[in-house]
Amino acid sequence: LHESFTADDIWIEAEQRQIKGFSSDPRALGGLLKRMAKEGLIHATGCWKPSTRRHAAPIMVWQRGT
Repeated sequence: LHESFTADDIWIEAEQRQIKGFSSDPRALGGLLKRMAKEGLIHATGCWKPSTRRHAAPIMVWQRGT
């Protein structure tokens, strides 16, 4: 993934790499991102981007932690 990314980017990457069992429940990714943020691995940029997967719903842009 790039320096900044969205949940959609993670889904696309998982599909391209054909990661099986990535998640049968798409909501699980939100919890994972929040946990990664709490541990300082990533942080929210405060920017939002239209989702390409969910009818253009706004989704958070994340950035790798420093």
